[in-house]
Amino acid sequence: MSRAFLVVMEGLAKLPAVAKLSPRVLRVMGLNPGRFTLQGTCTYVVGTGARRLLVDTGDGVPAYPDLLRRALADDGAEAVSDILITHRHHDHVGGIADVLKLYPRSVRIFMKYSVKTLATCPRPFPVFRI
Repeated sequence: MSRAFLVVMEGLAKLPAVAKLSPRVLRVMGLNPGRFTLQGTCTYVVGTGARRLLVDTGDGVPAYPDLLRRALADDGAEAVSDILITHRHHDHVGGIADVLKLYPRSVRIFMKYSVKTLATCPRPFPVFRI
């Protein structure tokens, strides 16, 4: 990494791995800081019930599924019911297979474009084009 980039990174606010942004929204960092993701890709858990909507899945960092599981449990949730993919960049879709392994029961995925990542997922699941 260039020195200029490292200076930029040092100047950015440190974001906690999990933050409650409102009574209905948690931000869960994707744990992938870098040139294009800055502090890391943000994923969001939305809702208040036992099963929640996950917006984006990060890029497949091995520590992310456990962070997501703990964030949900700490907020009183049991599982992810739906995944909404905002766009098909790898840092937003790369964790789909990991999330499906973590929550294999009836997760639905909503996305506009198909992505190769879906071919690596552990089982058939409904994908809704939006």
